[in-house]
Amino acid sequence: MMVSGGSSGGLFQRLRLYCLHRMAPSKLLAEDSLAYWRANILATILMTAAGLCVLALAAALFVAIRLDRWHLLFFDLCAYAMSIVLLLVRGPSYEFRAGLAALTIYLIGLAVIVFMGPLSGGPIWLFASAIFAGVFLGATAGLAAALWNTITLTTLCWLFWTGQMGRGMPFFLTFEAMAAAVISFTVLNLLAAVSISVLVKGLSIGHQKEKALSSSLARERQQLVAAKQQLEEEIEERKAAEAAVRQSERQYRLLADNVSDIIWMMDLETLRMTYVSPSVEKIRGYTPEEAMAQPLSQNLTPDSYKRIRKKFGEMLRRKEEINRQHTFTVEVEQFRKGGGTIHSEVTFSFICNDEQRPVSVMGVTRDITERKRAEDERGKLESQLRQAKKMEAIGTLAGGIAHDFNNILSSIIGFTELCLDDAPEGTILRDNLNEIFTGGKRAKELVKQILTFARQADDQVSPIQIGPIVKETLKFLRSSIPSTIQIQSDVQSDGLIMGNATQLHQVVMNLCANAADAMEEGGLLNVSLCDVYFEDLLQLPARNMVPGHYLKLSVRDTGAGIAPHILPSIFDPYFTTKAVGKGTGMGLAVVHGIVESYGGKIVVESAPEKGTTFTLFLPATARQGASPQKDMGKLPDGRERILFVDDEASITVMGRQLLERLGYAVETRTNSLEALALFRQRPLDFDLVITDMTMPHLPGDKLVRELLSLRPHLPIILCTGYSNKVSEEMASTLGVKGFAYKPIVRADFARLVRKVLDEARN
Repeated sequence: MMVSGGSSGGLFQRLRLYCLHRMAPSKLLAEDSLAYWRANILATILMTAAGLCVLALAAALFVAIRLDRWHLLFFDLCAYAMSIVLLLVRGPSYEFRAGLAALTIYLIGLAVIVFMGPLSGGPIWLFASAIFAGVFLGATAGLAAALWNTITLTTLCWLFWTGQMGRGMPFFLTFEAMAAAVISFTVLNLLAAVSISVLVKGLSIGHQKEKALSSSLARERQQLVAAKQQLEEEIEERKAAEAAVRQSERQYRLLADNVSDIIWMMDLETLRMTYVSPSVEKIRGYTPEEAMAQPLSQNLTPDSYKRIRKKFGEMLRRKEEINRQHTFTVEVEQFRKGGGTIHSEVTFSFICNDEQRPVSVMGVTRDITERKRAEDERGKLESQLRQAKKMEAIGTLAGGIAHDFNNILSSIIGFTELCLDDAPEGTILRDNLNEIFTGGKRAKELVKQILTFARQADDQVSPIQIGPIVKETLKFLRSSIPSTIQIQSDVQSDGLIMGNATQLHQVVMNLCANAADAMEEGGLLNVSLCDVYFEDLLQLPARNMVPGHYLKLSVRDTGAGIAPHILPSIFDPYFTTKAVGKGTGMGLAVVHGIVESYGGKIVVESAPEKGTTFTLFLPATARQGASPQKDMGKLPDGRERILFVDDEASITVMGRQLLERLGYAVETRTNSLEALALFRQRPLDFDLVITDMTMPHLPGDKLVRELLSLRPHLPIILCTGYSNKVSEEMASTLGVKGFAYKPIVRADFARLVRKVLDEARN
């Protein structure tokens, strides 16, 4: 019996929950509230109606057949369909479903009264609609539904009474009877709707109170259980604590005697230690007895002693912070036995008497000497990194300046050469143009110097003359040092060494710049270069040198000199005596490294107030160095067709005139995209393409790739004012036949053009 009932109840329950989940959102179902129970009741009623209304439909079918009331059957079917929709369709809110259910019941009652008369079951349906509204939507909705039922019933009764509806159906014998029926229905409907809605609300409130009471009782029970467990745990903990105290008393001395940090206590009145752990001997070299006998002023360096006394004073004045819970940390420097100091991190707190007056200090001292050393090393590394980044930024800036300046110089030198062709010999105009041309070439060399000092050159070693480098460096230096410093140069050697022009520029510049810094009030800078020869070891000025030919480069100043105790450290990286922001300490270290890499030596002679002399001995070489190109007479010319591309309009004009005077047919473009479009239209009309590297829209290297994809063996010359993206080797890998740095003089340009064209023809 119970199994059967449980099975059927379980099926109904599952169906009801299924419908309930389709009707209401999960958030509503998760709450045990009035809205939840209303939704639950609505789902139950709609399920019951879906089952039982089949009987009502059967009765309606019978009436329709017997009394020809098919419209009533149709209306009942619609109402039944509405109940199914309200039960199963997702989406509409609970309030919408409840209102629509009450409205459906109302419409059923209205239809029954209209089609069957007031004495049929219609008033009962109207009565039920108000009850439903009160249960599902509250007292206000129930009251409104009851009043609307009254209006509806009154209207229908009046229509029946006047014969406008239900002719032949005299339901009420008198008007008074009809009014009494309507009033009775209204009063009962109102009382029932309001009473049931209030009852439902009251039941809900009672349910909520019961839930709150149950929850409160459950919490109190849990608290009682937890309190009991806590009391039992406290009893056990107290027993364990008593045993632990006895054990800790035995272990405390062992811990304090063997800990690596120094544990100490100090009396505030005398500022003397009352306890010091044995680890003090390992860290500071003193025994605990010796450390306790020391006054605090002999324990700390003077600066640390002042800071500790100041710290104690501040803490004692701020009495609100003096308790065992507040700890303070300070770094100090302490003396070691036998000399020297250590860096320590001291963490301490105050111990107060019963009157809460601090009477002693308890603290822990940790040796952080290694940590401070690591921090200093990290600071040096960060300084080196910043210096490297700064040098990288300077190099990038120098490269940008070089590119723009070389473009300007290209126009100046090129147009000057064109004007020289037209200027008559022996005229002032020609002399002036020659001066402009000479100045342009000097500016070209100056740009090379800037790139050299910014370390934008390679480190390849080759036979090179020092003399020209010394002269050019002094010219460059003259404009950057005070005019109160005189410069004397005595270059007597044209010998060669195996070196690198960039590095030699750095050597001479660093030595001369240091000399100038030593003569801020003015003085004499003397630079000399000569050949020397050492026959035997006794003549050698420095150790680890071998006899032979050397170039001797001397840089002497009349400055303040170098103190003897500093002299051994001047070549150490990052060693400097200059103020912060005035030097990096890398200049002499770089000089020393370069000279040593060449197999040379540096000798320094200095005395305070007598100046300093740096003498470099660099091994001479008999290999032949690069000789300057000589004028080859008439410039090579030609009749080929050339496409000249550069985003600077002045350079394209100059290039066109220069090449046309050599006999070539030239077309120019200042836009690389336009140049590419022209070449695509006429790929066979040009024997040579000359293009700049740095251009907007389409840089020179990409233009080269596009041109070679159209004509694989096209001769191309790539020019650049400066670019860190391309070099002569990289240009060769692109398929470029010629490469030139701007500004290029006409003779070199003419020979390069002719060389590339002749090689392409062969």
